[in-house]
Amino acid sequence: MQPKIPRKAGLDLFRIIGVILVILIHTEQTLPEQIIVDSLSGLVVPVFMIISAFFMFNNFDTLTVPVRWFKLKKSIKSLLLLFITWKLIYLAYDLITDPKTDFNLFIVVKRFLLGFFYGGSFGGSSFHLWFFSALIFGLLVTYYLVVNRKVKTLIATILIAYLLFGLISPILKAYGIRTGSMNISTLVGLIWVPLGALMAMYKQVWQKWNNNLVLVIAIAVTAVNFLIKCLSHLDVNFLMLGAAPFLFIYLLRLNINIKKINLVQLRNVSTLVYVLHILVMFFVKSIHLSQWFTFTFLITFTIAIITVFIGETLNSKPLKFLYGSK
Repeated sequence: MQPKIPRKAGLDLFRIIGVILVILIHTEQTLPEQIIVDSLSGLVVPVFMIISAFFMFNNFDTLTVPVRWFKLKKSIKSLLLLFITWKLIYLAYDLITDPKTDFNLFIVVKRFLLGFFYGGSFGGSSFHLWFFSALIFGLLVTYYLVVNRKVKTLIATILIAYLLFGLISPILKAYGIRTGSMNISTLVGLIWVPLGALMAMYKQVWQKWNNNLVLVIAIAVTAVNFLIKCLSHLDVNFLMLGAAPFLFIYLLRLNINIKKINLVQLRNVSTLVYVLHILVMFFVKSIHLSQWFTFTFLITFTIAIITVFIGETLNSKPLKFLYGSK
């Protein structure tokens, strides 16, 4: 077995900030606030996926084949269980709240398959769970390419998936043209997971970069992307290919001394907030509360913190199952 990797406070704190931005983007802010939130939240999924990929493939060459395979299986199992568990919870919610939805095996299978590969509206109320399926798909493809040392194919995969999902699809959608398969959410996993793997494989290239300069570049690229979105009115974050890796590097090397906060539990809270917040948002809307973000934020974090605290204190497997804790 491999030695345990020490947690990075900057990355775990970003997880919390990230899920707050995700809640913001899903609670329908108004312009120009929406454009600002869009630009910032466009960094969240890329950085989350880069984090997962980097620690999966970091020092990969030094590991034996059984250990590599164990790491992959452990990650895939955890992600798949989270996806299935919350897919069933949201499917139950859809069946209860939508009188037009008939309960039959065909609908259940259809929701699962379309939700897994496409995400978005095909996932019903669980549209946000596409993140887990995209990450699973990205890890499987990247593992195969890394193990077989197909670096050129890895780079080509990133560029092709990015071209389809990040550039062409938003432009065509802006002109009312249906983009079909280019909207497949799993394409996102083929952008950021291979990129995270490449950053792990060639970390000697960027390890000596000045961290303040890295942050400045990340901020500058995000600002340029924001200006382009304002001027073009396109739903595109195409410059995040430059901003996300720089932000990840900065957070990875950010030296924060936190002694009183359990970083593992911080990660658990952020995971539970992500999977739960849509359910809370629908509840807030159903009782006609005006401040969607405020109430969704407060209720979701309260439930998540209490659930994680009880789950870890009592070592409750059913509760720990909800946020993917071991």
